[in-house]
Amino acid sequence: MKPQLEEQLAQADLIIDASASVAVSRHLSGLADVRGRRLSLFFNPAGTAIVLLAESANRDVTLHDLEAQYHRMLQLEDGLAAHLQPLTPGLRYSGSCRAVTNRIPAGRAALLSAIAAQAVVDAASSDESAIRIWTLDEHNAVSLRQQAGDAVERQTLGDWTVTYSQSVAGEITALRTAHLPRETGGILLGIIDTSRRTIHVIQALAEPPDSSGTVTGFERGVTGLAAKVQQAADRALHQIRYVGEWHSHPAGSSTRPSVTDIRQICWLTGELENEGLPALMLIAGDRGSLSVILAGTDIAASDGPS
Repeated sequence: MKPQLEEQLAQADLIIDASASVAVSRHLSGLADVRGRRLSLFFNPAGTAIVLLAESANRDVTLHDLEAQYHRMLQLEDGLAAHLQPLTPGLRYSGSCRAVTNRIPAGRAALLSAIAAQAVVDAASSDESAIRIWTLDEHNAVSLRQQAGDAVERQTLGDWTVTYSQSVAGEITALRTAHLPRETGGILLGIIDTSRRTIHVIQALAEPPDSSGTVTGFERGVTGLAAKVQQAADRALHQIRYVGEWHSHPAGSSTRPSVTDIRQICWLTGELENEGLPALMLIAGDRGSLSVILAGTDIAASDGPS
């Protein structure tokens, strides 16, 4: 960035991102020498909704975290299934492969922009993080879906950082509890940013129906899994993808990886290394404990919160 812009950002108390660019939002989120709180506002591709992502005043939940939690909302709420789907084909405005935009009626843009202006005022008046989505129906009536930003856990492993929200941890704990005394597991969906070396886990899928779990082991099945991953990716405009595996250990056992777990993480490393990605595994145990294992060029392991 230019020195003048860096100076202005460093002095700002509030930074508003209206670029509608994931890259810009993530860049602003990661600026370490900037103390100001950050907000992001953008239209959905169809121009039928305006989205606000507002960091908490102390920035314990950042824009990058909220981006992941926003995508989790889109995956879990049926009313948002088509939120990122354009109504008409995109309009190409240059020769770049990603240079595609969408036409939005001026009146609709004005209405959503007015909502956005008040949304900034309301968000700035509170110290809490928030995700808010205002959607227009065919008669221009407005509905609001919102949730507070969820607390996150970060694990730095080698030169990568793995982040998951309290809701994701609770999701895994609930799936484990429902299948006790036997082990269970499934795959993890999330957002990988290779330039920043971050993985945000947004969802843990339940075991496929052809899985096999006992009190001493678990073998994940594959039935219907590829279709679920594709459906999730389509719903998110391919912003999310498969990022790894999770499984549970039985009651009374630690969450340290077993010999079988180590073999699996080695196999997974081989599968993902061609994409330049690390292999991620989460292991769930008693009292909500989670271990995070990441393997790749650097191999590290960390016990999560108990």
